[in-house]
Amino acid sequence: IVFDAETTGFDHKNDRIIELSAIKLVCKNQNIIVEKQIDKLIDLPSGMSISSKITELTVITNWQLMNEDLPSNEVFNEFVQMFANEKALLVAYNAQFDMNFIYYFLAENNCISILKKINMLDALTVYKDRAEYPHKLENAIVKYNLGNKVINSHRAIDDTLALIEVLKAMS
Repeated sequence: IVFDAETTGFDHKNDRIIELSAIKLVCKNQNIIVEKQIDKLIDLPSGMSISSKITELTVITNWQLMNEDLPSNEVFNEFVQMFANEKALLVAYNAQFDMNFIYYFLAENNCISILKKINMLDALTVYKDRAEYPHKLENAIVKYNLGNKVINSHRAIDDTLALIEVLKAMS
């Protein structure tokens, strides 16, 4: 399951996830196919909003979060159901960042035990072993000549799709 999250900031204890995307890949008949995909905007606690800097980076607006978002427990439930009944490998770029936010959400909802069933791969760590600094996802896209295949927009779904292509290129 390749995933990415966009957040209101960098502090996993005080900031929140505002967008979560995940793509579950499975191997069938020696082909890798998409079994399930989610891309959801997530509501914020009452009185919380995103800064203009986050809107500039992600193009997600407070209006979108007020009108297109879903309750966080609904989104996280859909995400957890992607791997709840199996031993899964979750893959993210700079996974510690995303997992800190997911961990705190699950902790608030007494669901941390679900994380015992997963394995985690940080694609950033793999990329660091293969390329000189800098190590952002956009650098990996350039290194592997993927600019015509992917979009690096700082939207969770675009970054998730880009990561899948980077993983293919690194394999």
